[in-house]
Amino acid sequence: MFTTLDYEKFRTLRITHVAARFDALTADEANDDLTPEQLFLTAVDDALEQRRTNRVQALIRKAGFPIPGATIAELDYREGRGITPVRMRRYANHDWASEPVNLLITSPTGGGKTYLVCAIGIAACHNGNEVLYTRMDDLARRLVIARADQIAHQTLLNQLSSVDLLAIDDFLTVGIDPDAASDLFAILANREHRLPTLIASQSGPDYWITALPDRIAASGTFLIAVAFVVSTPVFLPAVISVVAGDSLAGEAQAGTVRYAMIVPVSRTKWLLMKAGGVFAFACAQVAAVFVVGMVSGFALFGVHDLTLLSGTTVSVAEGVARMAGIAGYVALSLTGLCAVGLLISSLTEVPLAAMAATAVVSAASTVCDAIPQLQAIQPGLLTHHWLDLTTFLFAQPDWALLQQGLLVQLGWVLVVGACAWARVQTADVTA
Repeated sequence: MFTTLDYEKFRTLRITHVAARFDALTADEANDDLTPEQLFLTAVDDALEQRRTNRVQALIRKAGFPIPGATIAELDYREGRGITPVRMRRYANHDWASEPVNLLITSPTGGGKTYLVCAIGIAACHNGNEVLYTRMDDLARRLVIARADQIAHQTLLNQLSSVDLLAIDDFLTVGIDPDAASDLFAILANREHRLPTLIASQSGPDYWITALPDRIAASGTFLIAVAFVVSTPVFLPAVISVVAGDSLAGEAQAGTVRYAMIVPVSRTKWLLMKAGGVFAFACAQVAAVFVVGMVSGFALFGVHDLTLLSGTTVSVAEGVARMAGIAGYVALSLTGLCAVGLLISSLTEVPLAAMAATAVVSAASTVCDAIPQLQAIQPGLLTHHWLDLTTFLFAQPDWALLQQGLLVQLGWVLVVGACAWARVQTADVTA
């Protein structure tokens, strides 16, 4: 029997599984007739099989299959489906890495396309291939969101272009926007004659040509979303930095703080009034972007139904409601920056310095969000979720994603706001 010290040695040599299996085999009386060499080789074979099983399970989890238990053996081969056991076994044993053969599966809704895609993909994982499964609408959404960050966008394109087997389900079941279509064509072109692609669709290539999107920009409502995507990363933070930075430092420089303290108002209430004023100004700027975008869009492109990035067409009223949702999300997403501006403004009597420092915090967060090595802290960065507003442009917005972004802002408001409160409560009034 091996001791704890022995297992520490095995762990150092990275043969823990071999040692554990060898220990179990030697303890089994049924193996008394086997030589030590036979027991050791059996333990090695079992450990290798376990390692292979673990790798296959990891590949299946990483692929993201919606039906992780799908198998070639359980396929329905009834007449009329166009598949046979021989053909499916050939696909199950196919070496996708050395023979990059593209595969197209077409079937109407309810024909079992997703199960078939998962079964073939899981068989590829069992052969050691790295597979990535995605639905067309999810892929389009990821491509559109990634375009806001050049590094993340290129990383996503590289990932989709280099995976051993790319499986796209529900291909062009709904339309996609021109930028996402351009990215998709680039991915498929990069994989052509190099890596295989598995596509499942309700239609064939003849329909795809006619379904390519060109109607998204035809509605003036869409210009509102464009205005927010353009203004949220740079222009709105810059304007808010000016107001938030001047909120406390401006009064300190002007010498009016002591006069505010003469009025029977607590410092806490005074700080809340300042915070409310800064947030009200942020809401006013967001409303201005909304109104200008809507008026300009309707004037330039007319009042038409809105085609979403997922291809779904909604009425003008619903389109405007979605844009209002974007405006609300943007306003709440700026609360963290408002709190940062108040804190910095409470630390100085020079408004210009507070304005610049607040703007630098926003810019630094954006830069850090683009550095892959900082991936561990990026979900909590101030600006990380700002462009999640694009989820309103899909048929089913990702409410969990929006909630996560708002919780991040709430965390910034609570932590930074508490620091600002502590500073205001303890600071000496000198002006």
